[in-house]
Amino acid sequence: KKGERFDGILKDLSLGGSSLKAKGDYEQDEIITMDFKLSTDMEFKDVTAIVKYIGKPKKSDNKENITTNLGIKFVDLSDEDYIKLVNYIDRKCFMM
Repeated sequence: KKGERFDGILKDLSLGGSSLKAKGDYEQDEIITMDFKLSTDMEFKDVTAIVKYIGKPKKSDNKENITTNLGIKFVDLSDEDYIKLVNYIDRKCFMM
């Protein structure tokens, strides 16, 4: 985000986007660039997303530990990343 890096956790992943729990301050419709791993062999680099939803930050005594729930929409997955994501989601759905 604007040259800064924040750690987060992806949740509720889909082909269109994800929920994200992350540190930092965000604004509606802000463009972010993400690197993330879905498994040890499946990495995604420089994925552009737009912040569509911002939840209330989780309170913490330490300001450095405050996290925010975000809803993000992917805006430019490469064809290769899209195929990897489809395969990951299919594998997770059929393992149940």
